[in-house]
Amino acid sequence: MSAVKTVDHYLELNVPSRFRATFTALRDLIRESAPELKETLKWGAPCYVRTSNVVGIVSLKNYVALWFYQGALLDDPKNQLIQASEKTTALRQLRFEKPEDIDAEYLTTLLQQAVENDRQGKKVKPRRKQKTMTMPIELQQVLDHDAKIKSNFENLPPSKQREYIEHVGEAKRATTRERRAKKSAQLLSEGKGLHEQYRG
Repeated sequence: MSAVKTVDHYLELNVPSRFRATFTALRDLIRESAPELKETLKWGAPCYVRTSNVVGIVSLKNYVALWFYQGALLDDPKNQLIQASEKTTALRQLRFEKPEDIDAEYLTTLLQQAVENDRQGKKVKPRRKQKTMTMPIELQQVLDHDAKIKSNFENLPPSKQREYIEHVGEAKRATTRERRAKKSAQLLSEGKGLHEQYRG
């Protein structure tokens, strides 16, 4: 199977005849509405780029999809943008079967928004996965035993609390967890974070 080298080549090889008019109409609308975007190929499919990827077209089994790479930032008055899966935080798509499905005015508005957002450097911030913190029973017993230690622990930033929880909880042997919990109690009684003992 030969590699796709141009968008025309993609159209010829990858777009079924029943979708070619739809694909061509979308391509023409992008080039007319957003002439500053450079047409290229990425991941084997047409992509339109300014300083970063703005929009792409891909022919799928049952429709032609138009992808907005930062689509989550777009104002979508018709509420037609689709989040294809929970993992696609920024990406949004529109789906078309026939040229008649294309609302040129609506799509032009979205394209111009997308270009302006790229001009301003706007991007969806990736969601950081928070590690689930399970309080080790050995550390919990230390906190429950002394109100001052418990108060000092609760006044620490979450990141510092996590350091204590992980330090005690990651030990496989109960005796090691108990020893670490006692050492933690000593530091917490002084209102210190776990790693402050190493600072001069």
